[in-house]
Amino acid sequence: MFLDNWILHVANHWVARSDAAFYQALSISDRSSWVWAACAFVALWFTGESNPGETQSARVSRLECRRRVLLLALALPLSFLVAQVIQKHVDRPRPLFSADLEIPIDPLVWQNIKNAFSLHGSFPSDHAVMFAVVITGVLSVNAWAGLLAFAIGLYYSVLRVGVGFHWPSDVFAGAVLGASVTVFLLFIKSYLLKILDFVLLQFERYQVITYPVGFLLLLDLSQKLSMLFYLISLVLSHPLEH
Repeated sequence: MFLDNWILHVANHWVARSDAAFYQALSISDRSSWVWAACAFVALWFTGESNPGETQSARVSRLECRRRVLLLALALPLSFLVAQVIQKHVDRPRPLFSADLEIPIDPLVWQNIKNAFSLHGSFPSDHAVMFAVVITGVLSVNAWAGLLAFAIGLYYSVLRVGVGFHWPSDVFAGAVLGASVTVFLLFIKSYLLKILDFVLLQFERYQVITYPVGFLLLLDLSQKLSMLFYLISLVLSHPLEH
């Protein structure tokens, strides 16, 4: 597609303006985005009014924010598993393998990067799935914070397109997938209230246990849910490239 190629090369020209800028784009666009997602979960967990009064009825309560955090924690792995299925059936090479890109760094370093991505699917983008889940969740709580999250997610996405990790349409598809799963879970939230509130009650009753577990889950999120997908791979007896 013309638009796909045009956006790709505009983004690539921007990040390839120097070797330092390219290395910075490579560094920022990968793991730091997952740390950002983990921070967003923490912010949502502790936001909202703990005891909203009548004059604060329009604000989202802390209880409701925490319910949405649990929904987002469910939306992420569900979206990723759907993305995995799609990636297995859509054989689409990443731009770094098939497009004529400006690469201002050492060719040996670039070849090592390409080798690291040789087994990972391109369509849809896992990062875009994550961005969409977080942005949709934040938007459901606060519009201004959601717009800020959108700007951050867009910035990360442009970097990943610019270095050739994804086509723009990979990002768009991932965003649609992540947002759709999250909106669906928010839509059926009323049917899940008993389960959500039961889990939250355990968090309050057994904080000495649940908060350390929560920290470990956030740590895994900051590492792109590598431990979760490793455990899923063991259960399914099938490796998941994530």
